[in-house]
Amino acid sequence: MSNTKIIRDVEGLIAMLGGPTKASYWAGCSVPAVCMWRTRAIPTGYHYRLDREARKRGYAIDPKLFGVDDDANTRVDGRADRASEGAGV
Repeated sequence: MSNTKIIRDVEGLIAMLGGPTKASYWAGCSVPAVCMWRTRAIPTGYHYRLDREARKRGYAIDPKLFGVDDDANTRVDGRADRASEGAGV
């Protein structure tokens, strides 16, 4: 059985990074910008880096936090995930 903790919400993600101030330092943005992740989606430019950082710290991020339904390779809004279509390759 794995000891990996799963992050399912923005609060857990910010806590994993050490709170809003440390998260903003890590992300290279302002504290208010990090706090906006709570009410808006996390900018896609951070998804890969956040996933790598979480894995380094022994966490896994639920893909739904990034707006992707992992089982169907579709976004939560129902549109196809562009990565699964080969976009940007």
